[in-house]
Amino acid sequence: LWAIRKSPSANVKPTNVLLITMDTTRADHLGCYGHPANVTPNIDAIANEGVLFEQCMSSAPSTLPSHSAIMTSTHPFVHGARDNIGYRLSQSNTTLAEVFQEKGFKTAAFMSAAVLNRHTGIDQGFSLYVDAGDETEILGQKTCDRAIEWIRAQTENPFFAWVHFYDPHFVYEAPANFVSTAPIAYLREIAYMDAQIGRIFNELKRLGHYDDTLIVLIADHGEGLGQHGENTHLYFLYNTTVSVPFVMRCPQQIPAKTRIGSVV
Repeated sequence: LWAIRKSPSANVKPTNVLLITMDTTRADHLGCYGHPANVTPNIDAIANEGVLFEQCMSSAPSTLPSHSAIMTSTHPFVHGARDNIGYRLSQSNTTLAEVFQEKGFKTAAFMSAAVLNRHTGIDQGFSLYVDAGDETEILGQKTCDRAIEWIRAQTENPFFAWVHFYDPHFVYEAPANFVSTAPIAYLREIAYMDAQIGRIFNELKRLGHYDDTLIVLIADHGEGLGQHGENTHLYFLYNTTVSVPFVMRCPQQIPAKTRIGSVV
């Protein structure tokens, strides 16, 4: 927030910002974090060309509380959205999108799950907020299509776009053409999500925005996958559910092949 609030030099072009949140994505299941399956070439490229945080800990193993923490830089006991059900992010919070909007950025968000619909209050600061509506979950391809269409239309102001992918969340049912990509269904969903993320990167390259956009990828929480007696998430605070991937790329600001070992 401090960096955004600073007045940019008149000679420096404002940087676009693309935030991609990856629901239910364990850090240790991505290639850049050492998983041998290597099903995430697009995410791995961002890590290789920018910075990877080795110990990023989610503030909560559930979607709305964690995303609210990402958007406000505060913990659930501060921002107030303590659970997915029965809570909302109150207007008293200042969100990342509100700060960008204050600085003249075009702001838009594209959600893939009803748990982040606008009634949760997390839409604060977005001029366009496309949520899941009456659907519980939207496939990554549809969310990706919506985001790409909006990015193509941004020709003047710098933009802040938030794209949320829900595919790795249970139930693990990746499209049929991803069956051969990985040995387990959870990894196949991650591979599918990575392919959609790659489509956005390719569009940024085609538009000439890839190198002047700060790209941030982070997960809200992980997944138990049967370890510690938990198949999914919500209850326990083991690394399986709170150790999440966090990588960033921006050639103008971030040196390539950087790794940060401290806890964030």
